[in-house]
Amino acid sequence: MTEGIAIIDVWDVETFDSELRGDLDAHADVIRDYMLTSRHSRRRTTR
Repeated sequence: MTEGIAIIDVWDVETFDSELRGDLDAHADVIRDYMLTSRHSRRRTTR
């Protein structure tokens, strides 16, 4: 079933292929800002 298909572990960046790593690196600032915004939003809605 998974023959020829690379499986990634979302918690282990070493399992990501070079194209995905490149995309994540290129957009690291956007991803970081999203995560910070998401955390701030959750804190406000849970209080």
